[in-house]
This record gives sequence, structure tokens and C-alpha cells, in this order.
Amino acid sequence: AVLGGGGGVVDAGLNAHVALERGARVMHLLHASFGVGATTGPALMTLFVVGSTSWRWGFAAIGVVQLLLGVLYLRTRKAWGAPEPPVPGRRRVDGAVVLSLAVFAVYTGLEVAAGQWAFSVLSEGRGVSAGAAGLAVTGFWGALTLGRLVAGAAGERWRPGATLSAGLALSVLGTVLFWWAPVMWVGAVGLLVVGLGLAPIFPMLTLLTPMRVGRERSTTVIGYQLTAASIGAVALPGGIGWLVGRLGLEVVAPVLVGAAVVLVVLVGWSGRASVATP
Repeated sequence: AVLGGGGGVVDAGLNAHVALERGARVMHLLHASFGVGATTGPALMTLFVVGSTSWRWGFAAIGVVQLLLGVLYLRTRKAWGAPEPPVPGRRRVDGAVVLSLAVFAVYTGLEVAAGQWAFSVLSEGRGVSAGAAGLAVTGFWGALTLGRLVAGAAGERWRPGATLSAGLALSVLGTVLFWWAPVMWVGAVGLLVVGLGLAPIFPMLTLLTPMRVGRERSTTVIGYQLTAASIGAVALPGGIGWLVGRLGLEVVAPVLVGAAVVLVVLVGWSGRASVATP
């Protein structure tokens, strides 16, 4: 619980700092790093659990990494700048903020649900071998990470609105392909397309937050957005599990399509409700 709470504060602070000070290139690379860590972290823990007599060595390794991060933060603290003072009267919760929270909840729910449920759908629901299903899910996360690395390399050359629209369109297309899947490889390709489509969405939405809610509220609102993202990461996959228990695994794909469509609608509404502030 302490590790999660501390990580949440660091996560919000990093995203807010990059959104306000560093720009598109660093934002995409920051979130690409999430994909790298999400892949290597469990693998590292598995090595310790399988190769030693105690799981505690895995947590000891995590503790060493956290200490190294703390030292790096302290040594580079001047580069992070001082927090902007709060502006009286601007701590309101308006339509732009509420819609942005809904967007982050639906986005993260879609990403996590696709990553968690695709293996079961392919292997248990559609008869794909466990190895092939695992490879397809690995491809999903790999495409997500690769897309963010490419977006980071492109940096400011990609227009935020066009990048966001392209990602949303690919997300809908990929979920439709995963649902349709007249042959098994189409479903696997659909997962790859979903990963590529989702890749720029979270970083770009975070980057656009200062323009949509005002710079002086960005740090607070980004913290709320990441909280909403955590709620979505639990609620949508859990809700799908409830539906699967009653309707079967084939309910997963249409729910993913619905979530992708809802995400498109919410992003459009949140853009119109934004309050562009210098």
C-alpha cells in the first residue's frame, strides 16, 4: 500500500512536469518506458521466485531500484523546478475536468481489459493454442510500446490533434477486427492494431491537459486523471469478468468495441468543453 501510494504521487508529478515543461517527445518516451517496465518487472520477479528459495529477494531488488531512483531525484532536483503556486478561485471542478476524468477511466479500462482478456478469448473461447495466444498478447503490448517510441522519435513533428484522431481510429478498427475475426490471424492482427492505436492516446491526452483545463490547474487535474485511470483499470476488466461469468467469453470483444467507441465520443466532447488558458 505504501509503495503504491508513493508510486502514484511520483507518477502524477512526472506526468504533470512533462506536460508543462518537456513536450510531446519526452511525454511519449515517458509512457514508452511504462511498457518496458511493465514487461521487464514481472520477468525480473519471476526469475527471483523461480531461481531462489525466497520471494523476498525480488522485493529486495525492487527496494534497491527505488533507492537508486531516490538518489537520482535528489541529484537532479534543480532540473525539476518549483511547483507553481495555486491560483485563488481556480480550484473548481467543471465540465472539462469531469470529461477528462471519464476519458482517462475509459482509456485505461480499455487498455488493461484488452491486455488481460485477449488471452482467454483466444485460447479458451476460440481454440487458439496457448503459445499463439500468448504471442498475440505479447504483440499487443509490444505494439503499444513501439508506437510510443515512434511517437517519441517524431516529437513535435506530429500534430497533437491529428495524432490523437489517428490513434482513436486505429483503436476502433483494431477492436472491430478482434471481434470480427473470420480467421484466427485477423484477431491477432486486430490486437496489434489496438496496441498501435492506443499508444499515443494516454500521453497525448496528458500533454493536452494544460491547454484544456488551464496551466495553473494542470498538476492537480493530472493527479485526478491518474486516479480515474486506476479506477478504470479495475472497473472495466472486472465488469467484463462479471459479464463473462453470465454470457461467456465472446462478450469480451463487443465490450471492447463499445469502450473504444465511447472513448472516441468522450474525447470529442472533452475537446469542445476545454478552456484554453495560456
